[in-house]
Amino acid sequence: RRSVAPVVWQDQCCRGRVSVRNSASLFDKLDSIISRYIDSLYLLICNIFAYIQLLKSIMLQLSAMQQLDKKLSPWRSLPHSRPSGGWLRAIRQTLGMTTRQLAKSAKVTQAAVASVERTEARDDITLTTLQRYATALDCEVVYALIPKRPLQEVVYQRADRVARDQVARVSHSMALKNQSTNNEHWERQIAELRRKLLEGKRSRLWQ
Repeated sequence: RRSVAPVVWQDQCCRGRVSVRNSASLFDKLDSIISRYIDSLYLLICNIFAYIQLLKSIMLQLSAMQQLDKKLSPWRSLPHSRPSGGWLRAIRQTLGMTTRQLAKSAKVTQAAVASVERTEARDDITLTTLQRYATALDCEVVYALIPKRPLQEVVYQRADRVARDQVARVSHSMALKNQSTNNEHWERQIAELRRKLLEGKRSRLWQ
């Protein structure tokens, strides 16, 4: 009877130590799982933040392009034909002004007026000179570059062309290795590359 108690006590102590070790091991596993979860969550938040910044950048680029397209839109509907003798001569003659009178207004010689009208007719006049004589005629020089197509369309078509060229090179290389894929696969590749080009730096489109 006296020897049973120590044995029971020792058995309970062993079980207690095992229980403590098991609990410690369980807590270690939980801590490891929580740490990995926190790391994954942090990485996800960083990726989301980076994606939001990318979207903001794309939206700003699109907004700037849309605004410029909107400003240029009225110009596309205007006739761009210039009088054969140039605007200076056309406006001067329509006003009934002689070259001598324009020379006096512009504070130049009569020969200078005749020379600058010929220069403008040859598309060889500078903006500074044109502005000077426009002021003498009480006119304003309006200067603009008018894209033949909307800028958004230009950028999209350029990205599509670059994407198709790059995919075509890969397709040709695979064909030489007797590796073939269907057109649907290549169209998906083109669409994905085009999307990346449009979302990335625009300078990549013009390399």
